[in-house]
Amino acid sequence: MGSTRQYDFITGVESSALPAASDPSADDDFMTKGYADSHYGSGGGGGGLTWTATPGFAPILGVENGFEVWLFEDDQDQKLTTFLKVPANFIAETQVKLKIGIYSPSVSTDNIRMRSKTYLIREDDDAVSQTGNNYESTTAEITLDNATADQYRLVELDLTDADGEINAIDVTSNDMLRIELYRDTTNESSPDSADTRFIPSSTDPKFTV
Repeated sequence: MGSTRQYDFITGVESSALPAASDPSADDDFMTKGYADSHYGSGGGGGGLTWTATPGFAPILGVENGFEVWLFEDDQDQKLTTFLKVPANFIAETQVKLKIGIYSPSVSTDNIRMRSKTYLIREDDDAVSQTGNNYESTTAEITLDNATADQYRLVELDLTDADGEINAIDVTSNDMLRIELYRDTTNESSPDSADTRFIPSSTDPKFTV
């Protein structure tokens, strides 16, 4: 019986022969990290990202259920900002995404639409304050559960277009992305009247590496 090895992306029994990297066929086959990432997710681990309240537009910071939450009201222009570094082994021309966790105390079928605006800060090129090259997420609204209050929901934000571009410019390794997170109440079909709770520790960026 072969030995068991654990990698940062997959655990399995060691193969006696290396199969084609592009077509693993059994549970004990080896595969490249790039293949595993593209099929099973990649580049996560963003729980340590720090979200900063935007002066003049700050949501309320609170503590509920033992963890911090930012409260986005249904009738305010509020946003948070964070910086996200693109990994050195990022594969260009692939889309960058960000998952966040939210919930609401409402028991209803009302809607919440969280969105992001991402600014590309290119290494050795752009000022960190630049606003010219930006991309607004196309995230759809979610409908609340009319039976469960405080139901945990995941929202996936697209930080680039499908080709990994912002304003027709490729995002590349070591670039920085300045991300503004906000609640788009204007485009909620039936806005939830309660404050949307955003859990900052749930932040999970997705890169293809």
